[in-house]
Amino acid sequence: EGLLAILQASGQELQPAAWTAMLRLVTAAARLELERAGLEFSLPKELSMAGGRLVSAGLTDGGGPSREASSVLPTVFQVLELLVHDFMEYVPPRSVPCLTDSIGAFARFTGLGVNSSLTAVGFLWNVADALARYHCALVPTDIVEVDSAAREALPPDQFEQLWIQIFMHLRV
Repeated sequence: EGLLAILQASGQELQPAAWTAMLRLVTAAARLELERAGLEFSLPKELSMAGGRLVSAGLTDGGGPSREASSVLPTVFQVLELLVHDFMEYVPPRSVPCLTDSIGAFARFTGLGVNSSLTAVGFLWNVADALARYHCALVPTDIVEVDSAAREALPPDQFEQLWIQIFMHLRV
């Protein structure tokens, strides 16, 4: 709840190092609470399609009736929503993989309801759009002037991996 309050009050004033710390905290909270609810947080290394259905050892959807969603999960989801809708231009590119991991885990988690899962899928598309808009541009946009450290470019191979990661989350 503290992270949500900070973002709502002064997210636009955070420095790049603070964004990195914020995203690490959000990812840690999401990982802890989603794993408590029975969801494997990270995508498995080996994914395959069999008969049109995703198959992977240990991949669970976290939506089983034996697990209840933590009361913290809706707050973490709100923080992710605020980050994706209002602050993507400030998120350092090197922190985007943490963000997409958290969002992808929520997309697979049905414990908050199907609408939350579908909303998280929309967040992944928003992140992809923001990457193209804020982090692929060769020159800063006129709309938002962002600290140069926040615009620090990823090496091409890591940038490519980030796109693959986003689309793998969408695939699942």
